[in-house]
Amino acid sequence: MRGFVFDLDNTLYDRYGTLAEILRLDYEKIKGYINPGYNMERCIRHFCHTESLYVLTLGWEGVYQRLIEEHFFNADCCPTYKMMVDYYYKRISEVAVPLPSARGFLEKLRQNGYKTGLLTNGNRTLQYKKLDRLGLESCFDVIVCASPKDGDIRFRKPEPEAFSYMADRLGVPAEQLYYVGDHPVNDVRGSRMAGYVPVWIRSQSPWPLPNDEIPAYSFDDISGLETLLNR
Repeated sequence: MRGFVFDLDNTLYDRYGTLAEILRLDYEKIKGYINPGYNMERCIRHFCHTESLYVLTLGWEGVYQRLIEEHFFNADCCPTYKMMVDYYYKRISEVAVPLPSARGFLEKLRQNGYKTGLLTNGNRTLQYKKLDRLGLESCFDVIVCASPKDGDIRFRKPEPEAFSYMADRLGVPAEQLYYVGDHPVNDVRGSRMAGYVPVWIRSQSPWPLPNDEIPAYSFDDISGLETLLNR
């Protein structure tokens, strides 16, 4: 194997740690929208738990509806869906909690002669802000933000064209690349269909696909990738 390509969210940075930190920092500003029976820690536990259960299958609109049904919001002052999403995207461009092993492992890969790439769905400006806050931009040979409207390419994961574009940019055949990510469809299924060797980083979200699609390599975090070096 000649290279590793990574997802960003929940793979190289701590998405739930970031959500929790945002809620801690902003609790006094937003608590009027939250169930008045909740303190800050209960707010964090409830929001992160519901998001992890439903974001993969229902998306953010589904998460929002579940939070309403679960009485997370203040019934007398419930934010609109747009308010919640706009707040979320603004704050994740300003706060990012790193995974402690990420930078050191990426540097080790390059020192050992592996090609490194980042292939992430999403707005290019937003994703680069995250990378800047995490100090990871210099760790990659190629960075590709995939989005039809505001990315480097118009394809998105799990479309095979996004993965093929990355392999071409790295100059490495797909079958000689690991793709490392947490999303069962966008990362695991998408990279496998494009010829990569998928590696699943197990997140707090439940696995929504048939069990026979769980890849041979799966780890709680990227420190487990040490076992794949020099294969």
